[in-house]
Amino acid sequence: MNKSLTDFLRTAMEPVGSTMYIWGGGWNSEDNGAGEDAKIIGVNPNWKKFFISQDSDYDYKEHRYEHGNGLDCSGYVGWVMYNFFEDKNGAGSDYVTNAKNQGKLFAEMGLGKHSKEFSGVRPGDIMTSNDHVYIVIGECTDGSILFVHSSPPGVQICGTPAKSGLYCSCAVELAKKYTQKCFPKWYKKFSNCRRGMSYLTDFSRFRWYPEIMPDTDELYLKTPGEILEIILRKG
Repeated sequence: MNKSLTDFLRTAMEPVGSTMYIWGGGWNSEDNGAGEDAKIIGVNPNWKKFFISQDSDYDYKEHRYEHGNGLDCSGYVGWVMYNFFEDKNGAGSDYVTNAKNQGKLFAEMGLGKHSKEFSGVRPGDIMTSNDHVYIVIGECTDGSILFVHSSPPGVQICGTPAKSGLYCSCAVELAKKYTQKCFPKWYKKFSNCRRGMSYLTDFSRFRWYPEIMPDTDELYLKTPGEILEIILRKG
């Protein structure tokens, strides 16, 4: 497998702006592991159809466990992992578990290291808390983190406040700029690209082993804006 960190983040971008948050989305009916949606190669076309049918007052609480309509946070990360590491529908490893255990699971698989505390993040780090998980795109000079995740209303690019507490951070401005530019239909319905301070304090970090996730494009040396230009580039 000759894949890189750039490929991983490009994979993470595929459902962005067209996939709604569904509680239990990506899980099986027993709610104990990956379902069909988290073990499918490529984006399920039903996700976009469901997104198109929704408007700005979408309430995820009215669509719990509607399998096939979208993904929740751990279902999304599980889908990204499956599409990066596997090549057949339903025939590979199970990457879905509770958000708080997802980083630990990947470490147990020998893919990297899980740390309960972190000082700084890198592109591709997977951050987990008791009830959420997200994938880092990059850290801005003001300490804000640009990331991608599935959180109500859906799979989207978001930013944290700056470490100083300023909510109009560099990451938030980048998330707004690129969502509006690259996913205008999403932005028209769901323009909120900001998340709270807990994303900087309440999360543990999973970081890849370099041999598993080589940074062939030196994303670690690039700004979050430069990384977005690379991973959102078509062709």
